[in-house]
Amino acid sequence: MLRAFLIDFESNWERCLPLAKFMYNNNFQSSIQMALYEALYGLKVIRDRLKVASDRQKSYADLKRQDIECIVGDKVF
Repeated sequence: MLRAFLIDFESNWERCLPLAKFMYNNNFQSSIQMALYEALYGLKVIRDRLKVASDRQKSYADLKRQDIECIVGDKVF
């Protein structure tokens, strides 16, 4: 992960350290079966709330969704 940051931030890699730390702390760790942030604070990051919001938006969008069937020769704009 750090190697990827160094490619993008080769001249100013110190700027990427907080982002690298955040990513590492929120990655799933197979040894403890959870993210380090979750283990340390007992909280899941915003991921769960984003999933709920995404599902809610999808349900609203699906209310007015209609399947469109096209056959060969139909004009599609």
